Amino acid sequence: MPTPNTAAPAARLPRELVDLITDELDTKSLAACTLMCRFWNTCARPRLFRTVIVHDHGGPHYDSESPCCGRSTYTFDALRRFLWYTKPLEDPPQFVTFIKRLVVVGLEAADVDDVTISMVDLDLILAKLPGLIELRLQNISLQPCLPGIRLFGWSHRRPLTSLDIDGSMMEPPSWALVGSQAHETSLEEPECALADLLALFTSIGTLRIINFHFRSLHDPAPYGIYWDDRSRVRPVLARIPRDLRVQRLAAEVTDILTQASVLLLLLESGCFHGLQYLRIHDEPPVVRTILQAIGCSSISVLRLGLGIAPIGIDPLFEPDEYGLSFCSNLTSYSLDVWGIDRRLPNDYRPLLDVVRRSCQSISHLTINFYLTTAASDSNINYLQDIPWETLENTLVSRSLLSRLSIMLCPYSWLFDGTHKADVEYTKEAVFIKQQLSRLNAKKSVQIEFDVASRSR
Repeated sequence: MPTPNTAAPAARLPRELVDLITDELDTKSLAACTLMCRFWNTCARPRLFRTVIVHDHGGPHYDSESPCCGRSTYTFDALRRFLWYTKPLEDPPQFVTFIKRLVVVGLEAADVDDVTISMVDLDLILAKLPGLIELRLQNISLQPCLPGIRLFGWSHRRPLTSLDIDGSMMEPPSWALVGSQAHETSLEEPECALADLLALFTSIGTLRIINFHFRSLHDPAPYGIYWDDRSRVRPVLARIPRDLRVQRLAAEVTDILTQASVLLLLLESGCFHGLQYLRIHDEPPVVRTILQAIGCSSISVLRLGLGIAPIGIDPLFEPDEYGLSFCSNLTSYSLDVWGIDRRLPNDYRPLLDVVRRSCQSISHLTINFYLTTAASDSNINYLQDIPWETLENTLVSRSLLSRLSIMLCPYSWLFDGTHKADVEYTKEAVFIKQQLSRLNAKKSVQIEFDVASRSR
């Protein structure tokens, strides 16, 4: 007589199928799964604790009744104390081995003090997360280690799949503070939170920095304290491991002028050797310096942000101001055209200049037009201002070009993340295809027209 199978029904399923099911569950459902039986606990628990999000909204204006952050004022500090609650010889809680992604989010508001996190405290938390592969820091202020202090951290440096720093800032070094007396120690070993952070890793798969800068000073330099005084860079580089490598970089500015000083430190550290993907939106001199230094020899994909202004606003346009002439081996370009005003004639010289300087080996070009007025506006004069004939002549001369994608990104979608178009943009599609008639007639060139969301 066969023995009846008393195992849970789900236990009879292939583990891969169960993993696919748990991947689709939200946090509440995963928590319920852990209470069903031992099998479901084993399957669901690693996914339940895979991502830990810390909402640190501390500060004198903090509202302890806010539903988005519970009733804990300093949750980042609470996490640090919790992870270090165990005695030195005791093993950490089992769930910490499941944590793969840590997100620390401050409060984005002008009337709330910035959430300041010491690199020492951040290091203490990372030391307790042996399986961490992704780190995101948003709307916080990083405080560097004092000169002479070394981080405890992991027993050895580790690779990181993704490092995302969004809307955050760093405390400036003591020598940069107005009225401060810089000591010799601060000159030889200056404080820099970025150097402290990078020193923890051997490699970073994707580094994404948006509006990352040093805290504003009373007399700030135009492009940052290091960009405008490069004699200060070398002492900082001594704290960044020379073998650190970044494979993909996305660096963009939306609310500040530039990330020049941060990019300069990264560039001079040598971590861009072997860079495969670059997405950058910054001031033209900054972009040009980056492209000239790395030479794009290893980069296969470049995504470049271009600033467009109404005619007459920027009369001092310089040819090749973004430095595309240094990119001779690229096969794929993506151009993000920002600042288009649908109500005024726009100056498209930066766009034409970049396209003209695209290398002959280009096979794929994407142009994303970001519109700064309401999507319900039916005026298409902003497209008529583009010298389409010149643009098409340049693209026709690129014999290897096989794909051209043009996308319109309405301004309102940058914030609400909506994927459904308010209008169909039929007029725009017909107009663009008429202007690019020769490319449209070539069967070897695929023209794609779409309206896509580009939530930032």
